[in-house]
Amino acid sequence: MNIKDINVFETLNTKLTKIGVEVQYLCTKIEFCSFIDASAIRSIMSLNVVTLVGRAGRDPEVKYFESGSVVCKFTLAVDRRRKNSDEPDWFNLEIWGKPAEVAANYVRKGSLIGVSGALKFDRWQDRATGAERTSPVIRVDDLRLLGSKRDNEATMNGSYGEGEF
Repeated sequence: MNIKDINVFETLNTKLTKIGVEVQYLCTKIEFCSFIDASAIRSIMSLNVVTLVGRAGRDPEVKYFESGSVVCKFTLAVDRRRKNSDEPDWFNLEIWGKPAEVAANYVRKGSLIGVSGALKFDRWQDRATGAERTSPVIRVDDLRLLGSKRDNEATMNGSYGEGEF
């Protein structure tokens, strides 16, 4: 392999980390793409990442299991700037493990938080109609407590109005 090939290879790797589709197209045009790890291309080609910042819509519901696992569920209100409406977008969150314990201890209705995770769909069969139902849920991997200490204390004391979130 000469210097020109190495430069092209480095360019391909850079594009691989940025845009998987571009790399896939380039690989059809260049012969030595067998050097590129195909699993790296596949991992970039399927990406499920959700990042949100908003306020908790209710206090977290926490469940502890005999196995020692813990799950925490609550809603998140995220403002989206729209011309005709001040209504937020609502997301159902599901948090497991240590982040769930943090949410249970520190998140209250109105708390400003940031989350990162993946979109999943809960599926079940409706008992009344027998139809299959789905509900989108954000499976949170990373939880960030945002806002000031004073904001969080005010939230814990319930100073937010009933219709505020």
